Amino acid sequence: MNEPDHWQENNAQRLSSALADLRTRMERIASPKSVTPTIVTPPPAPPKSKIITVEASPAPLSRSSLQRLLRAPIAVENITPEPSAKIPAEPVPESPIEPTVTKNTAPPALLPWAMDMLAERLGLSVFEQNLLLLCAAPELDTRIAGLCARAQDDSQKTFPTFALALALFDSPSWDALSPERPLRYWRLIEIHPSATQALTASPIRADERIVSYLKGLNFIDDRLVPFFSPLEVVAPATALSASQEEQAESILSGWQQTTVSVPLPAVQLVGADPLSKQLVASHVATRLSRRLFRLNAESLPSSVAEIEILARLWQRESRLLPLALYFDAEEIDGVETDRSGALTRFLLRSDGVFFVGLREFNPRLGRAQHAVDISKPTTAEQQDAWASALGSEAAESPAQLAAQFNLNLPAIESLAQLAQTKAKADSLPLAHAAWEVCRTSDRPKLDALAQRLDPKMTWDDLVLPKTEADILHQIAAQTAQRGTVYRDWGFDRKMNRGFGISALFAGDSGTGKTMAA
Repeated sequence: MNEPDHWQENNAQRLSSALADLRTRMERIASPKSVTPTIVTPPPAPPKSKIITVEASPAPLSRSSLQRLLRAPIAVENITPEPSAKIPAEPVPESPIEPTVTKNTAPPALLPWAMDMLAERLGLSVFEQNLLLLCAAPELDTRIAGLCARAQDDSQKTFPTFALALALFDSPSWDALSPERPLRYWRLIEIHPSATQALTASPIRADERIVSYLKGLNFIDDRLVPFFSPLEVVAPATALSASQEEQAESILSGWQQTTVSVPLPAVQLVGADPLSKQLVASHVATRLSRRLFRLNAESLPSSVAEIEILARLWQRESRLLPLALYFDAEEIDGVETDRSGALTRFLLRSDGVFFVGLREFNPRLGRAQHAVDISKPTTAEQQDAWASALGSEAAESPAQLAAQFNLNLPAIESLAQLAQTKAKADSLPLAHAAWEVCRTSDRPKLDALAQRLDPKMTWDDLVLPKTEADILHQIAAQTAQRGTVYRDWGFDRKMNRGFGISALFAGDSGTGKTMAA
């Protein structure tokens, strides 16, 4: 039996035992009691429940947690669990939020079960764990509803109440129903009061997501599905370039320097290329053993109450599953708008591993910020990527492609695969096929800016004096060899602008300016 199955079996046994103990307590209260005319004899104190082993307080993901996450790298194949995986199937980093599951060599009674993990991650007290189990019990055991009615001496009360919990469990705590305590803060339970009932007599039920968690099923809350989706980079296995690796290390270093007791700052990924920013964020999330989800800032609700609920539910999910969140905020600039206001409130009301993709740094997002400028790989890095993707058949093509087209790494890998397919299908040299797929890929970016003219003539069709013809050949040569001049000869390190080619064609109408260009 593998470890997930072993854990699942242990969890089922522990849950069954806890429910049996709960039924015993409820039957004891429901049974007739001996009462004398003058003295009321309370029932003997029941033994402590078998269900509770851990009591902890919630903590934000902070620098100390991050250092533990980075202590030992985790294999890539174990980093992105399916959201519907059973609890042990997910990678569980060693941190206050994600405790490491005990190996299955331990006796079954000592293995943590879902309630232990829930208490550790959300800071539930002993009484709160018992109350939560009571609220979840009607969904897990059909006998509980009848026992609730008998224990409360009311055939209509087939549901748990706080008053019932006070009578059932040892060391009851009156603040368990406070909005600031975990049960209500994390929305683990739902209270349905009425105008004629006291709060302690109102029906209480466990949240559906939490009931599933106790059963050992750990999947994303379906209320979040319309807003959050897994961020899948075009080529998720793409390695970062050296310059982008430095940017990723800068993000991790910034988090490590955060004060121990405060939440991690949100990282603003600034730059013009969204895919490069997403690739860097994906690699950082992988280093932290977290699955990266995406939220479009434009889809955030405008209502303050709705944002509050959404932020709280995400914060809860990031404790129950190893998640990170990428905000796609490319359209939000430094000006305060409704969308930037909604994003600011979300960040202020939640914590976790957050990336915000922006074109320009926005200082108005409210939460502590760490900005990193993310750019496409350098020309040399793009040339190396082309050479690796195309192989030995590419000849001089990598240098030419890197000099002419400014692409990110996922695009290079994708276009290289298309070029290889096109070369085989059309019996073309690989270099020619790569050039054609790159031209086709870049065309949509230019069509909105200018009218395209496809040349239909050759050099031999152009009749010009030798001086003018030589100038045109020099322009073509400069364009073709600018990679050698700027990169190989080092002129890009001595200049910070003017890497393009501009030429002015002058003359009367009909003299061949368009043909020459």
